[in-house]
Amino acid sequence: MNESKPRPPGMRRSERERNISHAHLRLDVLIDGWREEYGLTDIETLQGLTSYMQSTLKYALRAERHPEAPDTPAGEDTAPQHVHSTAMPCNVMCPANPNTVRRRYE
Repeated sequence: MNESKPRPPGMRRSERERNISHAHLRLDVLIDGWREEYGLTDIETLQGLTSYMQSTLKYALRAERHPEAPDTPAGEDTAPQHVHSTAMPCNVMCPANPNTVRRRYE
C-alpha cells in the first residue's frame, strides 16, 4: 500500500516546481547520453554546455541593455553622442572645450 499522503503546507511544491524538477532530471539523462555517444570528458562536456549558455546569455544581455534594439551588441553605446558647437560653449565634459576637460595627472 503506497498511498500519497498530503504534505504539510510548508512542504508543498507547486506544479511549476515539480515540472522544473522533472526537467532537470531529464536534462541529466540527456547530457549523460550525449557524453557517452561522443565519448566526452567532463571538461569537454562543460565546454559544450558553457558555449550554449554563453550564446543564450549574450542575447538576453542585449535585450536587457537595449530593449528598444535587442540586436544591438550589449557593449555598444546607444546613447546620443554630444555634438560640439563652436557658436555656443559646452556645459558638459567635452574634449573640444578646453575649459571642461579635466587633466588626468595634475
